[in-house]
Amino acid sequence: MLLKGVIDCPDLPLNVSRSFLQNDGTVRRMSSHITKKVADRLIGLYNNEREQFEEYWEDIAPFVKYGCMRDEKFLEKVENILLVKTVKGEYTTFVSATEDKEKIFYASDEKGQATYLEQFEKQGKEALILDSFIDPHFLSFWEMKHPKTRFARIDSELAEDAATAENEELKAWFTEAINDEKIQVSLQELSDPELPAIVLLSEQSRRMLEMGMSFGMADAAEKFPEQLTLVVNTKNPIVGKITAENHDTYCHQIFDLAMLAHRPLSSEKMGAFLKRSYEILNGNA
Repeated sequence: MLLKGVIDCPDLPLNVSRSFLQNDGTVRRMSSHITKKVADRLIGLYNNEREQFEEYWEDIAPFVKYGCMRDEKFLEKVENILLVKTVKGEYTTFVSATEDKEKIFYASDEKGQATYLEQFEKQGKEALILDSFIDPHFLSFWEMKHPKTRFARIDSELAEDAATAENEELKAWFTEAINDEKIQVSLQELSDPELPAIVLLSEQSRRMLEMGMSFGMADAAEKFPEQLTLVVNTKNPIVGKITAENHDTYCHQIFDLAMLAHRPLSSEKMGAFLKRSYEILNGNA
């Protein structure tokens, strides 16, 4: 993969089969030696040329993580030099970022999850950037190795301990506006009054869906439906303005805005959202 080259080894015959190479003791020793040399080189770069190592990291990280998942000895050697970037753009080691923490939040798309990252910043919370194609597999692998550690994407749950609010009428209005039994509605008193609502996607359901799609399951979306929750912030002044007369427009608009921060709307829902926005601007809502 990342490494290509030629090794002169008189102990190997010229004509060999693939199965022979896989089971040959000399080949296994060569593989072990190459693994050790690669690990030693990476450790040397980390210890002596840290800035250069960080410049390389984005390019070599998928290969290093793949090697960790494939080879236990390689993992043991390089575990303490695995880097990860924080939302502040700084590098830290994976071990130090996860050490003594039961839950670690991460972002897989800085631009797409900007709204969620903004909330983290306001709360003074830390999150990691894990946007490589191999990261979902590596996170599951790391959790298996460290059972007390759990990763949660920033759009999967609230990073704060928010008090649950009770307003059955308001909850019923939002449930009616969403009109989707697969989406739950929760009323919370969030610390940020500027945020009307936020959509959360269950970490477990998302991982199951991604796993099914990675294995080519055509019906993955049906077997592992998304578990979405709309968290309505009862401290938000706009939510406080919802009445029996305007609840249909306001609830629809707040829900669509929360969904837009989560992912793009379908063409049909985007058309309805724009039409409703024009009506609000014209004072007809």
